[in-house]
Amino acid sequence: LALPRFLKPIEQCFFILRKPPAMLAVPDAFLLLPPGKTWGNLPFTAFNLTDQDFDMGESALAPSGPDELIVDFELVSIPLGSRLTPSDLTMQHVLGTSPATTNFRVLPSSNFALVVDDTTNQWKAVNRSSPEHVDDVLLTMVSAPGVIVLVRPDIAGTYQMLVTVVDACNSTVQAITNVTVLCSHAPVARLKDGTAGEQPWRQKAAMAEVSETYALGWWPSHVLDATPSFLEDTDEQFLAQYTAARDARLAAAAAAAAAALGVPPAVTKRPEPGNVPPPPPPTFRPLSSLDEWKQWTTAPRWNMPFRESDGVLYTWKLMDAPHGSNAWRRQFKKGVNDTGNPVRFDPSGSLFLHSVAPEADPTPLVVDSLNYVASFQPDVVGTYGFKLDLSNTCYDVVVNFEVSFVCNAAPKPRLSATPQSTGMCLARQEV
Repeated sequence: LALPRFLKPIEQCFFILRKPPAMLAVPDAFLLLPPGKTWGNLPFTAFNLTDQDFDMGESALAPSGPDELIVDFELVSIPLGSRLTPSDLTMQHVLGTSPATTNFRVLPSSNFALVVDDTTNQWKAVNRSSPEHVDDVLLTMVSAPGVIVLVRPDIAGTYQMLVTVVDACNSTVQAITNVTVLCSHAPVARLKDGTAGEQPWRQKAAMAEVSETYALGWWPSHVLDATPSFLEDTDEQFLAQYTAARDARLAAAAAAAAAALGVPPAVTKRPEPGNVPPPPPPTFRPLSSLDEWKQWTTAPRWNMPFRESDGVLYTWKLMDAPHGSNAWRRQFKKGVNDTGNPVRFDPSGSLFLHSVAPEADPTPLVVDSLNYVASFQPDVVGTYGFKLDLSNTCYDVVVNFEVSFVCNAAPKPRLSATPQSTGMCLARQEV
């Protein structure tokens, strides 16, 4: 470790005079976030930490001089896409909390003390007020096992912590702990029938929208409905596909880094056919049904406006609009010189009355865009593009769709004709 620290003289570090430190890592953990939960702090620690140099008694062979153990935590692997850095770690111990500190020192003490005695020779061996030691976290062998390093994940995946213990004779022991966090469910997006596609003119409904701009009426607010969306269990198939995709991305990143350095790619020797049995295919068993996966019920509540029944955030967004719409003018046009090409006629040559919206009119927007049921009212005839995004803490799923607000052909008089069935056309013959 590149840290200022105590080192014993070589004559005190003969193998017959010392016992190297020992430590066990926390067993790997597998956690599932329930719906409506978000990332909390994952605790990493080292337990059964020992160093027999500290308790060899008054024997003549007992090491002398300042003894010191350094215990260091390092986040060595994070999921691809995570933005965690060493500064995101927080260490908690009997002396308080040390943000962005990932190591502590253990000094000998007597009478099973929790706090280091600052009158001991070991404590006095260095200038504790010097810049390289002023921030040292000094603990005893009694209080050291209670140290917890907290990591708050930012995406789903596996987080790997390396714990290194070094003693004053430079003997080193290391252990790795993995924590894998996934959401227990993934959202599946579905639109209710009638949400996407053509929305023909219906005169009876349109008459309720008569205004100064729309003297013949207008389309009422169109309902954008994702009620049929549902959750599916995160199962072994999902985990296998997720793991394979993650490994492929890591391998590609490693190959790209090696190529940039001019290093030949690593060659993986494949086992001879028949020598190694293939792994069993993943099943569709939910991870929540497997013993090693535990529900992370203590995780905090997600601070987003999610739907209570499924823990999913629904987001509707307008992605495109006809060139005559104020939405196109203000959100989608490519520059001041882009005048667009509004569609003014239907295929039969009829002129649309409302193919270009007055520029002083408001911009059409998705109303209640963070709800599973939203609405949208067009400002001109034509096709509008939308995106529905469903997300929980771990996963996103997107549906792109279009809604076309089209005029009916001019109704022909007939005995069975009614305003509800044939409607009144918003197009008239050009004169």
